[in-house]
Amino acid sequence: MRKGMGMNRRIKGFTLVELLVVIGIIALLISMLLPALGKARESAKRAACASNLRQVGLLWQMYANEHKGFFPDHGIGFGNWTLITPDLHDIFDNQYKFNHRAFYCPDWNTDVNGGDPDYLWANPRTDTTPHTYTVGYSIYMPQGNTIAWNNALGNKLPPLMKNSDKRAAEIPLAFDETNLYGPPYNSTITYGYSTHYSKGPKPDGGNALFGDGHVVWRPFSEMIHVVNYPSQFERFF
Repeated sequence: MRKGMGMNRRIKGFTLVELLVVIGIIALLISMLLPALGKARESAKRAACASNLRQVGLLWQMYANEHKGFFPDHGIGFGNWTLITPDLHDIFDNQYKFNHRAFYCPDWNTDVNGGDPDYLWANPRTDTTPHTYTVGYSIYMPQGNTIAWNNALGNKLPPLMKNSDKRAAEIPLAFDETNLYGPPYNSTITYGYSTHYSKGPKPDGGNALFGDGHVVWRPFSEMIHVVNYPSQFERFF
């Protein structure tokens, strides 16, 4: 063997074409994986949301068991269903030590909905009388506003008042915020305040907690109106 023969060999590298082929394959794999990762992320949010609502269901049953079977009712008739009155807030927070984050869907948009869960739970709104606390789910309480809309729409879904109601498996207690806002409530017509709104033009759907404790995911196409001012304000579950 000649001295230094091994040192004279040149190491062959990638050609430009080979490098471009490898980059193309990597880009293709990424493009195939990203939708799957997005779907997995959305599925995880839906599952966490359903878990939150089950916890709310247990809270409602706990309250009913200590109040002669009656579910919580703020009795004021707010048009906004995402409000908790100070007396209920105090019971949930101090008496039951409820994890307030379960009142907010993991897909809660802090930018358009006024703040993150910790801030909203700690700071009451001052534009209502009495002052109220904003939560992230529509609470289907047996209050005047809810009953009036059911009568108007003929949905035949009067809210549950007691946990002994035979319709418990058919009537919701709480559900995801799935809303349409338009003038005069918003400058444009948008579903942008809804949760599970990953792609347009409409939300993907929402979870609903029923009176017997079970939670169901409904795609938007299967949701029904519970408030309907066409193109002004619409609420679905």
